[in-house]
Amino acid sequence: MRTLLQDILARPRFTTLLQPVLDLEEGLITGYEALSHGPASTPLHAPQALVAAAVHSGLLTELDLACMRGAIRTFARLKLAGRLLLHVSPASLLDARFDPDTVSAALDAARIARSRLVVVIRQAEESARLDFPALDRAVSRLRATSIEVAVDGADDAAADLAGWREFRPFFVKARMRCVTSQRHPLAAGPTGGRPPHPVSSARFPLLAHGVESRGDLRLLKDLGIRYAQGDLIGCPSPVPIRLLPREVEMCLHNAGPTHLH
Repeated sequence: MRTLLQDILARPRFTTLLQPVLDLEEGLITGYEALSHGPASTPLHAPQALVAAAVHSGLLTELDLACMRGAIRTFARLKLAGRLLLHVSPASLLDARFDPDTVSAALDAARIARSRLVVVIRQAEESARLDFPALDRAVSRLRATSIEVAVDGADDAAADLAGWREFRPFFVKARMRCVTSQRHPLAAGPTGGRPPHPVSSARFPLLAHGVESRGDLRLLKDLGIRYAQGDLIGCPSPVPIRLLPREVEMCLHNAGPTHLH
């Protein structure tokens, strides 16, 4: 697998898919999340397989840098509006090769303003052992160049959230079931409903992914969730949608109160 990954990195042989993110307050597409795939005919086609192989081979920073450059080029070529959401591992952010100057150079070459990039930190399984002070310094260096930082993977323990919230993330991304579960620490209580959870006092927006139905969308809007993503809104694509589907627009304009069961 290492040889295959090295070959993919050397060429490079990536396909960048982009999935729209809906701003529920504004009722429009606010940006696109980049998903990098390896060659379709190989075992490293799926993004998860690429990351796993990179971790095993000690090439995670190389992978994140290559995916970053490919995603920025694709975003610029398509002339998409809004922000580009780019996934990066905590280990890469702590690597001297992934510094603000490197990221800024890629953005400048593509003529994309730095304020339009959101670096989304993938939560690692070893997050409890991360050097949060060092990571906070890396995040601060990115923010000093107007690059925003968000957190992905807050789907499990509340203990993880406690460390990540110190970064004051642009948003925290989590699955629909976690955002809407009354027992989950990320749940945001509906207005006039159950008491607010700890995340409510953290003062950062949530991005709920896995939105598959109009009912999902209405529920998120009722709960006051800021951002949404899912197949109902738009699937990952090499040429993503620029306008919301009519079904989504109608749902946003006609949304009424929805209750949790």
